Amino acid sequence: MRQSVEMTFARYDYTAIEKRIRYALTYLAFMEGKGKGGEDTPLGRVEMDEYHQRYVTVPIRVLMGSSRSHNYDDIRESVDSFNAKTVWIPDGEGGWFKAYPLVAAYVRKSRGNIILKIDRSVWHCFASESRHYTEFDVLQAMQFRSPLTMRLYEIANTLTRPSEFQVSFLKDIFCLDATYSDTGQFLRTLRRSLSELEKGDVAMDLECLRGNPSSRRITALRLSPRANYEGKEREDAIHRTLRRHGLSWLLSPVDRTALREAGFSHEDICRNIV
Repeated sequence: MRQSVEMTFARYDYTAIEKRIRYALTYLAFMEGKGKGGEDTPLGRVEMDEYHQRYVTVPIRVLMGSSRSHNYDDIRESVDSFNAKTVWIPDGEGGWFKAYPLVAAYVRKSRGNIILKIDRSVWHCFASESRHYTEFDVLQAMQFRSPLTMRLYEIANTLTRPSEFQVSFLKDIFCLDATYSDTGQFLRTLRRSLSELEKGDVAMDLECLRGNPSSRRITALRLSPRANYEGKEREDAIHRTLRRHGLSWLLSPVDRTALREAGFSHEDICRNIV
């Protein structure tokens, strides 16, 4: 699964269900681009009518993630909130027009799924997110309970080396600047999400940075991504990853990036590493 770097570091406020809706739409647009439109996938299926509008069918269990609850009130509220976040779409002539992500939504409680109708112009926005992509496992990301953990998982898969971020920048892109004016509260929330991130195949270490040695004020954070194969699940995680990605996962992020910049595709790396 892929997501643009711009989207990874964009400012927006999604609930966990809204994030899963976004993941499902982008994933299915990606699969359609690979010629698999109309086929069943782990996240549902997408079909196109004669007007090139898409009808996306997603199981409710997919949107609920690891939660076993099927709270349809939460689904409807999240769909309303997701659709309220309008998008500006280039018109090809230097202008833009504003549109809602969804034309219509139909929650089919008896079948345990939801159908989302999407205009072709909006669908092209999901399909065009192929520029400057990084790869991450969307199925893993959708299992996290917290939308903040999902965001951190995306960042962990985007970074190729330890990187420093201003605290104000992170609070801004996560839309937590108003919620946590106190840096200490923000750090406690961030650490809880980093703890949940440890359940995935990548994780991040956190280091607090101060403006100067004599100051106690934390102004920046260093996030260091790492493969996460700790504890009793190490062997199973390695086997799952090898089946999914090949031996290329054993390379460091820096080495993988260098090989891709040298012209090697993901398939080339998997095929030639022994």
